[in-house]
Amino acid sequence: MPRRRDLRSLRDLVRVASPRARRRARASALAVALVAGLTSYAGAPAPARACYVAYQYRVFPLGVTDDHLIAVVFSHRRFSRSMKGAILRGGDAELVEMSFFGEVERVITSERVEFPDRSFIGGLRPALARAQARAMTIDGFTRFAPPTARFCDYEGRCAHARWTRTAAGQLAVSARVGGARGDAMPVVVPEVARDEIYESATSGFSLYPRRLFSDALADNPFLFSSVRAYQARGRTVFVVHAGSGQFTAEGDDEHDMVTGRLRALPVGACRSTVASCAYNEPTPHHGSGFDIVLTAGAPAPEIPPVRTISEDDYGWTDADHAEQEERERREEEARARARREREAREEAERARLEASTQWPDYGDDDDDDSAL
Repeated sequence: MPRRRDLRSLRDLVRVASPRARRRARASALAVALVAGLTSYAGAPAPARACYVAYQYRVFPLGVTDDHLIAVVFSHRRFSRSMKGAILRGGDAELVEMSFFGEVERVITSERVEFPDRSFIGGLRPALARAQARAMTIDGFTRFAPPTARFCDYEGRCAHARWTRTAAGQLAVSARVGGARGDAMPVVVPEVARDEIYESATSGFSLYPRRLFSDALADNPFLFSSVRAYQARGRTVFVVHAGSGQFTAEGDDEHDMVTGRLRALPVGACRSTVASCAYNEPTPHHGSGFDIVLTAGAPAPEIPPVRTISEDDYGWTDADHAEQEERERREEEARARARREREAREEAERARLEASTQWPDYGDDDDDDSAL
């Protein structure tokens, strides 16, 4: 059986990278080491427990209109508020109108969702139910038939999906689930997922300029965890989950860090449209993953072809460096502004508390207590 494949180590990735990229990679490596050290120091369980720092972009298709896909998008992080605190998932669950390749064109409703990591289905079900009820009121909406799911569990080869190229050279995926089939369907990575993965401390994508994200993904393809197929109005929509991260324990290639956490459903177990296929995709250690939306036979989106990135400089230009530095400057300004606003709120709250706890002024007490 093919072994699960980890990303190349950051040390290998930075050997010919640009100076700025090397600095970012070293900072990322330091961050990973710090998180691992703190986790160990805090008395966390052995490495089989997933690092709580992770990201996922999930898509749950509900149905179609004449020219759009209606779906729930759940972009969320796995996190903890303290080293010994409960592991949570939190993010925005949005009912959206998207293209047949996952490009979000309109947000219909949005709500903040947060729940324990081990309660993915139960935690997300109320938001899915509300979104389903709202979708049923959309003019021309047709609900999907119950989907079919297959699982690859991050194996090196997946029988139900594979990376490929379109005739025009675009990054693509071919998928097959039961009788549903789609060949060389172009891949669009949503902007929010692209930004999260790019900034991930372990993905290695920050070694490349942002404009080459798809090229970098083609050079370092994520592995597939699952494939779902939805059908309505003669359309077949696939949702393929791809992920990356650390799949085996550090220093012990035989210690699998994913299989013990898999919650894959049996073949054909999706008995309803949404909730029974809202399973928890396993996230590798320090990992990230995203759902790819593909539609067989739909007009291809206008995206550029991918190319092999030169290993001499990882594709960086002076303009790329200037853009990245400007982005980092804006991000630092945003953090400073948020910090000032937080401090102002805290100061206002302290003033309010002080005002509410002051003793009332009863004036001077001229009574002579000694006469009592």
